[in-house]
Amino acid sequence: RAGLRQPRDGKERVRVDAIRERIAQARAALGLGRWAPGRLEAERALAESRSLAFRPAIAEAALVLGTLEIALGDVKGAETALRAAVQAAEAERHDQLVARAWVGLLFVVAAQPGRNDLGEVDRAAASAIERIGGHPELEAARANHLGTMASRRGQLDEAERQLGRALAGFRTALGPDSPQVARVMANLSLVLMQLGRYEDGAKLAAEGLALFERVLGPDHPEVAVAHERLVELLSHLGHHAAALPHAERALAIREAALGKDHPDLTFALSSLGTALRGLGRYADAERAHARELALLEQQLGPDDPEVAGVLDELGTDERHLGKLGRALATFRRALTIRQRAKAGVEARDLGQSWFNVGEVERLRRRFTEAGDALGRALVLLEGALGDAHPELATVLLAKGELAIDQGVPAAAIAALERALALRETGDPLERADVQLGLARALTLTGRSGERARGLAQRALAAYRASPASAREAATAQRLLDHLAPAQPQK
Repeated sequence: RAGLRQPRDGKERVRVDAIRERIAQARAALGLGRWAPGRLEAERALAESRSLAFRPAIAEAALVLGTLEIALGDVKGAETALRAAVQAAEAERHDQLVARAWVGLLFVVAAQPGRNDLGEVDRAAASAIERIGGHPELEAARANHLGTMASRRGQLDEAERQLGRALAGFRTALGPDSPQVARVMANLSLVLMQLGRYEDGAKLAAEGLALFERVLGPDHPEVAVAHERLVELLSHLGHHAAALPHAERALAIREAALGKDHPDLTFALSSLGTALRGLGRYADAERAHARELALLEQQLGPDDPEVAGVLDELGTDERHLGKLGRALATFRRALTIRQRAKAGVEARDLGQSWFNVGEVERLRRRFTEAGDALGRALVLLEGALGDAHPELATVLLAKGELAIDQGVPAAAIAALERALALRETGDPLERADVQLGLARALTLTGRSGERARGLAQRALAAYRASPASAREAATAQRLLDHLAPAQPQK
């Protein structure tokens, strides 16, 4: 606390010491993942500091309160506390505490899509760090927040660059076993996933999970986040059976820490639903996503863009269950939310909404509506991701299947060939879907040779390795039976 004004007399010192003991307890609770009790201690410390009008303690208490509010997901409460910390610390000319508070505010602003003051807050954070002669830990934290913001904006190369700086910076400043290193690993693994580098992302996420468990213990709330991130990456790779225990563990950790009705359970419920759907347990996935939706609507209201993301998942469960009318209504609600939102909606998300609508319309055999929606989806996703991202394969497959459904399989081949090239890595079942679609298109255009048979055989092998894909395996087997070379008569 060097640089902070000390109490004026013994009586004030006794009160300040008691306040600082509360602050120390709040910091300890933060490290142990006991965020709600820690917040109570920090709030009491801040109230007592204000009653004493002792600005050094106000600054300390507000800083730790803001950090706990961030951990609890209350960005508005965090911003209020951190701005109070800045004000009190500046009045005391405690520059290091000012810098820490501004870096915390940078995280808070970066976490809120649509904020137009990110540049202003970042300049304040950079200036505060410069004023104390540089600070490797805070510079790494600033790079982490900027990388996270770049990721949300779809600026993935910049995100990878900033997060790489943050990872190196924290390793240097805090050592390789710091929880901050694991936090950046989690953020960077998400960027690698967005870039389509799923294997690299999964490896980094697993490394971060192991580090979190080693330094924080297996029941810490942040360990749940690491489990959830790994679920997402394993699911992209088609490793759904491996993902499910991580999803279940994440939910158990969060429920133990927060109770069964806390809004932050939504993250674990999303992971659980994803893993269950990958295993073909669609009704269980639907229940998980419906519970997630109820909690998120309670927290944010029915029209928040984040609600649209859960509607995407719920509608996909409904589509797999054959509830096409309900799925279409769910997907159209998500699309409407995104179209009406004034800020915070990326082209990628809007493209996903159009794809969801188009795929259900195709299954309902409303081909004109399907073609329009899928065309919009492809334009949006190519604009957001570039023309070589693996996620485009899903839309290209739907467009190819639409052409087959319309009786023009020749028009499907170009889209399916492109989809197959994009699916060289990733989920083997998603690759099998493209292989089977292309084999069908080739067969229907009279090109039922070795290539069509080879594609169908590889698809069948992938489906047979997945107990949830019996129906798809049967479809592939029927096509292979049709393609079998005629046996010579004896």
